[in-house]
Amino acid sequence: MEKTSFAPNNRPASLDFVKAKSQYDYNSIAHARLHAYNKSRKVRKGKAPDNTIVYMVTVSTSSGRERKEAGTDDDVFITIIGTEGRTRKTQLETTFYDDFEAGDTKVYKVQAEHVGEILMLNIERKGNDNWHVGMIHVVNSLTSEEVEFPCYRWVPNKLTLRSGKAVLPFQETREELRLQRKFEIQQRQEVYTYTTNKIYDGFPGFIAADEHADLPRDVQFNDLKLHDFRYSADSTKKKYRLAGLLELFDTWDHPDKYVEIYERFADVEDLVMVRKLMGVWDKDEEFGRQFLNAINPIQIRRCIKLPSHFPVTNGMMQKFMTRNKTLEEEIHDGHVYMISYEALEGIPRMNAGKDVRHVTEPICLLYVRDSKELVPIAIQLFQTPGENNPIWTPDDNWGWQLAKLNVKAADAQVHQLSTHLLKTHLIMEGFTVPMFRNLPAVHPVYKLLLPHLRHTMAINTIGRVALVAEGGTIDKSMAVGGGGHVTLMAKMYGKFHMIEYGFPEFLKKREVDDAEKLPNYFYRDDGLLMWNAISNFTTGMMSLYYHSDEHVQKDEELQAWIKEVHTKGLKVWPGNEDHGVPASLTTFQQLQHLLTCIIFNASCQHAAVNFGQLHSYAFAPNCPTAMSTPGPTKKDVTYEEMVAGLPAKSVATAGMVTAYLLSRFSDEEIWLGEYPDELFTEDAPKEVMEQFRRELKDISLKINERNKTLEFPYIYLLPERVPNSIAI
Repeated sequence: MEKTSFAPNNRPASLDFVKAKSQYDYNSIAHARLHAYNKSRKVRKGKAPDNTIVYMVTVSTSSGRERKEAGTDDDVFITIIGTEGRTRKTQLETTFYDDFEAGDTKVYKVQAEHVGEILMLNIERKGNDNWHVGMIHVVNSLTSEEVEFPCYRWVPNKLTLRSGKAVLPFQETREELRLQRKFEIQQRQEVYTYTTNKIYDGFPGFIAADEHADLPRDVQFNDLKLHDFRYSADSTKKKYRLAGLLELFDTWDHPDKYVEIYERFADVEDLVMVRKLMGVWDKDEEFGRQFLNAINPIQIRRCIKLPSHFPVTNGMMQKFMTRNKTLEEEIHDGHVYMISYEALEGIPRMNAGKDVRHVTEPICLLYVRDSKELVPIAIQLFQTPGENNPIWTPDDNWGWQLAKLNVKAADAQVHQLSTHLLKTHLIMEGFTVPMFRNLPAVHPVYKLLLPHLRHTMAINTIGRVALVAEGGTIDKSMAVGGGGHVTLMAKMYGKFHMIEYGFPEFLKKREVDDAEKLPNYFYRDDGLLMWNAISNFTTGMMSLYYHSDEHVQKDEELQAWIKEVHTKGLKVWPGNEDHGVPASLTTFQQLQHLLTCIIFNASCQHAAVNFGQLHSYAFAPNCPTAMSTPGPTKKDVTYEEMVAGLPAKSVATAGMVTAYLLSRFSDEEIWLGEYPDELFTEDAPKEVMEQFRRELKDISLKINERNKTLEFPYIYLLPERVPNSIAI
């Protein structure tokens, strides 16, 4: 245009105008002069068009306590888009005032054209600073229309926000809104991509980010949380390095001395708990209690029939049962349970110079006494029976204690790497990455899940570096460290099925749902209360938007999300069993159940298997993360042989440090039911959230009342101790 001096007659011959049919056509010279030129002259002279009104724009900049760079010194401009057009780009500024400081909320008057019903808001930031915005309110002074624009993210140079009202894609009535949804998803798919790291073939799909700083900034931890996490890790490790405990490969000569690892730096309250555990850790009743109500309560299942490779006889067991019945009768009546660790077969163990660690692949038989206590009655340390693989019973004295230690060591591998890391953290990321890639911010499922999945990628990326990678914490603390842990997780993922995410269904599959047959299983009892509350919540929230099965089927964004979970997030690798993830959703009930599964496992299940780690691992003999000697093959084990099997001081210390860090709540923790970011702005979903909080409060009262009667209160599913998402 500049080369033509803005004169149409100077245009090249290859360019021409479409001929106007009348002077009223948009491409006629008369039309251009009458409308465009006159309007532009008014703007240049500072004269506003005749239909201008005042918009009151309230901008809330996020707190600087959580994000040091939340405020900005950049110039900020907005454009309001409505059903009848858009306003001019207008700078938000206040004379002699430093705008957009961290934690500030400021109201701006914007005089602009009346654009009809407000639909969207364009934000433009000019400069090289950062800016994190919470909520923006826009009020039309003419009509009193008030629209809330949830942001809660870092603002790039240009950003378009939709109003807070959740809308399904097929409900959009305007083309510009449909296009904005597609554009937002297109942008996200360019930013959120999957890793191609071959080391993790066989794992759930996860985001391409080698380090936390490589993540999209909106899903990184805020500054306060990241500092708290790193400071705690560095200071704790420093204490133990100063004590020299991380470099000692010998064991103590008495189990009680392992408390020295923790009591050097323990909080008084935690030390009381550890010393209480020291008094009972070797009792059969405590062994059974922990398989119901400690950190790995999902391994136990009812024994329907003894497996052929576990040759336990009635004669062996008769004296340990209390009802004067045969073993077969007790099995039939539902009083016999099993735990088996066949998954550890073929998994490499750590073997590096002086650092040689062991773990067996045991089978354990447990029995419910008529006094309602669950106790172990038989242990076989390897899966294949034989002369060098005896059945251990409570009559075997120190051999029995050593056999139980081997069971707990096996359980530690499966708990840490499968129950905790794989089945809460990594599988949850298989839902999270597809969510960001397929659901726009205005989608009700995105709004529902974001508070529960927001931190998944951040903590998992840190974990892949600090825990899983070569030289990480797992290499230092677990028997299968040094590469076996990666093999084990891939093996367990290959067997994973979504039924494990459905809490009531998984209880039924393991046949542990009958409180009469298996009493004092508080994980089950409290978990069902929490599951039902979350199920009510997801039903209430989604029924506001999906009014039929047809609505679910018509939602192309929802279908794209679950399809990507099926094909990439929770991919079925060659040799895997089917994971039970559908390729599409066809009913409301199917959608509601899936959302309940995700929220329950991102909050309750993770809390149940994570925040009790210090209570189990702080005193190493209670739950060793590795054994120093191979599993015994002959009976007549001595006390010295039992003690020699305990983990080396360095291994026990590394395991305790990990448990301490993972069991801590953040100062910035957001608890289940709390939604400080107002992603839903309508009254109806807010009322459903309030009902959810009331139900959680009732559950808390019930659990606390029950816990008053227990020697070891079960606290891991108290609503006030369940974070909203996985963030540690």
